[in-house]
This record gives sequence, structure tokens and C-alpha cells, in this order.
Amino acid sequence: SLNGQSKECWINITAKKSGPNQFRFIGSKTLNMTDFCVTPPVAMMGMIKVQDAITIHLDLDVSVD
Repeated sequence: SLNGQSKECWINITAKKSGPNQFRFIGSKTLNMTDFCVTPPVAMMGMIKVQDAITIHLDLDVSVD
């Protein structure tokens, strides 16, 4: 959910066992801001522009007791 707009997205995740009871999950997903009704920002009268695409990176370490 971003800017009040909800959208289901899937992220391909790589899972690795990093220890006896530890796991690491890594993945990333590129989204377009305009898909969520967000206009990419512009600064300094248009001299600086932000690309529409943003990338979300996931790096999660999990320990199981």
C-alpha cells in the first residue's frame, strides 16, 4: 500500500540456511511510482528529476528457536 493505493506484488526471494537455526531471505522488486498515483518529484525548477522506477530491497535474517 502506497499513497492510499493498494496493489498486490510478488517478490522473488532467495532463501539460504546461514546457520543451524538461522535463515537469510534476499530479494528485490522494482515498482513504478505512477502505478500508485505518485508523481515523481522535481526540484530546482526541473533541473533535478527523480525517475519513476523505485527498487525495494529485502534482506532478512531469521533465527528459529
